[in-house]
Amino acid sequence: MISGENLRGIFVPVINPCDEDDNFLEDKFRANISGLFDAGVHGLYVNGGTGDNFRIQMDERIHSAEIAVEIAKNRRRKVIVHVGGPTPRDAVSLAEHAASVGADAVASMPPSYLSAGELREYYRALASASGLSAVVYYFPNYTHVRSTLAELLELLSIPGVVGMKVSDWNIFIVKQLKAEIPDVILYNGFDEMLGLGLMYGCDGGIGTWSNMLPEAYVSIYEAAIREDWSEVLRLQNELSRLFVYINKNGIMAGMKALARGMEIAPACVRAPHDNAGDFTLEQTEEICAIARDIISKTIPRA
Repeated sequence: MISGENLRGIFVPVINPCDEDDNFLEDKFRANISGLFDAGVHGLYVNGGTGDNFRIQMDERIHSAEIAVEIAKNRRRKVIVHVGGPTPRDAVSLAEHAASVGADAVASMPPSYLSAGELREYYRALASASGLSAVVYYFPNYTHVRSTLAELLELLSIPGVVGMKVSDWNIFIVKQLKAEIPDVILYNGFDEMLGLGLMYGCDGGIGTWSNMLPEAYVSIYEAAIREDWSEVLRLQNELSRLFVYINKNGIMAGMKALARGMEIAPACVRAPHDNAGDFTLEQTEEICAIARDIISKTIPRA
């Protein structure tokens, strides 16, 4: 029986590092994953938006999923493979591949502007094709579709669907969904609200900046498990110092600069995006200093 029971925790939407010519850097990818697991994260979310999924080649997506599953299984961790692609046929093909290599679940950002019925059919096809636990991705600002509570509950009733990643400022959705389906697995998607999402009932988080500050995310999650809400607030306030800085100076620019400065990836986005010239050297040093200070103040308890 398909279950999301073992899919709780911090799942890092891992960066797919590349060089200046957009070539995937396998050695760096492997090293990053090992470092994330050393920091205590519970699993990986592979080939999502943070992994530049729509600008990497299909064979690179397949290869990165295989590597992630290989390392995770050796470390007894979990892998959710994001399979959203240019067409539903691509998504189904990637879902079948994820199942064949031993992934624990699949997830997908759906195509934009789908009707409620089209959304149901999209996720039904993914869940059926893979035979794995499937995670719905609710991101209305990106898909341009804002679902009602009833429509979200219908998606969660599809056989094989065990949870949802919620990337929406209306975090009250989490409370509503948990009230209707207490066992559903919900992930907080907006890093700025990780602590609040966990307080409202999320079972984990999938956020971009956990690539660079996994210790902070693990600490927030562990404090939430203990229901130490004052500690959750303290840790989230520490983490929010980074978000204040990047929202002032540029989110994408900050991600690229921090990935370079902390040696996670010389480049993490591909053409037509530009990896150079967004942050000055001074800004890069400043954002890295903020990140390292946050890590020093949020290291998980022994």
